Amino acid sequence: MKNVVCFGEVMARFSPPDRLRFRQAMPGYMEVTFAGAEVNAAVAIAALGGEAGFVTALPNSEITDCCLAALRAARLDVSKIKLLEEGRLGIYFVETGANQRAGNVVYDREGTTFSQTAAAEYAWEEIFADAGWFHTTGISAGVSQLAAEATVQAVREARARGLTVSCDLNFRRKLWRWDRSMAPEALARVTFDRLLSSVDLVIGGLGDVALAAGVEISPDAPSDPATALRVARAMVAGHPGIQ
Repeated sequence: MKNVVCFGEVMARFSPPDRLRFRQAMPGYMEVTFAGAEVNAAVAIAALGGEAGFVTALPNSEITDCCLAALRAARLDVSKIKLLEEGRLGIYFVETGANQRAGNVVYDREGTTFSQTAAAEYAWEEIFADAGWFHTTGISAGVSQLAAEATVQAVREARARGLTVSCDLNFRRKLWRWDRSMAPEALARVTFDRLLSSVDLVIGGLGDVALAAGVEISPDAPSDPATALRVARAMVAGHPGIQ
């Protein structure tokens, strides 16, 4: 089985213990791990016995050393990660939900190394040399314009080399602020159009797929089979390469 390569931003994740709220835990003890949608997928693949590599750009620092050690411990190939002197490690804070209380996420991702790294900085030929599958998400493209261009280039490079390409749309409205002339939904839709031209497998909830396909559905619409089928058909009609 050939390797799966995942591309995106890994961050330091701060979370209060025992489902406490931020105001109950800070100042005080916080649990710190390293996470992100794309690296989480890679870790899951490795845990299930697959071969997975993770590609990103990180600042050359002692904290990054800790992050890389954690990824290696999870059996990930981190040899293609770019270590640069510019930027910083992204962080985010997670307030875990409890019962009827929803979870809460606060991002701190401005000026990260990943957000400042252009597509040309990545050695795509080397990255995809032994790979059979490439996976990324809409989160990567939502971080910054440079990150969006790198994500679009990544799916194109993977497709050109015959890899199966998957994308988890995962629209996060708190991101997608890098073009202030457009609303986050409009910016995501335009960028998703570019991404999906080189994607085989699309993953997403009904609302995310409807956004990417340009289908209007009511926010209160139930996820019934008829609506799901209508949205899926619109997605494939607009992006016939999707399998």
